Amino acid sequence: MRPAVGPGTWTHLTGAYDGIAHTTKPYVNGTLQATACRTKRAPSPAGHGSGR
Repeated sequence: MRPAVGPGTWTHLTGAYDGIAHTTKPYVNGTLQATACRTKRAPSPAGHGSGR
């Protein structure tokens, strides 16, 4: 069952990132929605980044 998301409904959105496993996990109202794995680092726009 998918959580109700729409006008007039309070919805709590959050996510977690595991830097070792390179996975992201989005949650809607405390329920895990999916797990995604990222194998490559996306290039940052010029002048922005993590300061490396």
